[in-house]
Amino acid sequence: MKSTVKTVYISLFEEFRTHPMVRLNALSLFAVVLIDWMLMPLITKLEGTYLPVYMIGFFMLLSASDGIVQPIFKEVSLRYVYYASALLDTLQIFSYALFWLNTELFVYVILLIFVIQAVIFEIARIHTIDRFNLSVELKSFLILRTTVISGATIIGTLFTMVYDFFGGNPEYLFYLTGVLGIWGIVLQIRLGYLFGKIPPPQPPI
Repeated sequence: MKSTVKTVYISLFEEFRTHPMVRLNALSLFAVVLIDWMLMPLITKLEGTYLPVYMIGFFMLLSASDGIVQPIFKEVSLRYVYYASALLDTLQIFSYALFWLNTELFVYVILLIFVIQAVIFEIARIHTIDRFNLSVELKSFLILRTTVISGATIIGTLFTMVYDFFGGNPEYLFYLTGVLGIWGIVLQIRLGYLFGKIPPPQPPI
């Protein structure tokens, strides 16, 4: 059993190491998820402080709509999906200024950004699978993607937990995630550019 688990993780690392597009996609995904989950505990606290229950429910409903709106973007170019994600991350960084100006407004804005990000996240997942014209096994790619998401979620959450436990100033989280956000934006623009150069998949005959 131990040998099998070791083999699985070695094969995932090989996929990451030997395929530049897979590596770039994984790093971009890691950056985006890491940032969101570094902020999530703080946003959750602010959400409970400033938002009434019906508004929290409203944002939950919006988050659940990703499967409904995905068919609308079936034919969209993957390049523009990543460009839109990079633009949204840029808006997220600028939205941090609202935390000092109007915290309640900041909570509404950041939650709306998170909801749109979730929709784009799923659209990107489906289109990326469709457009990966590489010698990558689909199952391995999906497992690697899930591993990256879980790892980024755990690291981001643990960081914020430890940071808060030792009395860190929550405001500095915005500075840190802002810097990480710039890294994520660069990766997504790079991905959009490279996917734009990959020919679209041909319809079955």
